[in-house]
Amino acid sequence: RGVPILAQAIEILKQVSSLKESELEKAAKQALFAMFTTTESGQGIQTGNPSYKQAATTTAPEVIQVPNGSMLGMKPGEKVSAIESTSPSQLIDAFAHALYEEIGPSLNMPYEVFLQHFQASYSASRAAIVNFYEWVLQSRQRRSRTACDVMYAAFAAEAVARGYIKIPGFFASTLVRVAVLLNTWIGPAMPQLDPMKEAEAALTRIEGNLSTLATELDRLNRERRDVEAVMQDE
Repeated sequence: RGVPILAQAIEILKQVSSLKESELEKAAKQALFAMFTTTESGQGIQTGNPSYKQAATTTAPEVIQVPNGSMLGMKPGEKVSAIESTSPSQLIDAFAHALYEEIGPSLNMPYEVFLQHFQASYSASRAAIVNFYEWVLQSRQRRSRTACDVMYAAFAAEAVARGYIKIPGFFASTLVRVAVLLNTWIGPAMPQLDPMKEAEAALTRIEGNLSTLATELDRLNRERRDVEAVMQDE
């Protein structure tokens, strides 16, 4: 059945998920604590306010439930100390991004493309997209050859056999069959960060005989005959 595309990154993804769950659980537990109180007498803060619920026990520290937005009147020698929250950790973001940098290449994706987060310069961002798009083209060609061409050949053969399409010599001549089945599969175009620069680069390649109009249109997921038909209508 093949190997899933996430097989190489599944362990790191699990680690990232466990890290986030642990950090959320830590933050939730720290949010349950409000403050510690200290007194010289050791009897705890005597509020005298019925809205404060104080635990009546001699074996455990006294607990006062303080409503939201309340104020405590302190007596001499009484002190309230808030608990400093350490969540979320300042290092979790850097640690998670370090894991993301390992996940991206394992999926044949640059770090920026994997997170869909581009903060570098135009050249660096475009390099990341081009690098990923080259892998996409290779994968597309492989799937076109092993899947799309096979299904298209079966479809054409059945159509000719049932008489839906008249192609003399389709089954008798290999050359005729290859000529009929010859095709080009066009997928989604590469994303463009700056269309103006991309258009100027395409015109420069065409003028310098380094490319053709049909090739440049293929990169945009467009067919030349469709573009020419629209231009004639306009």
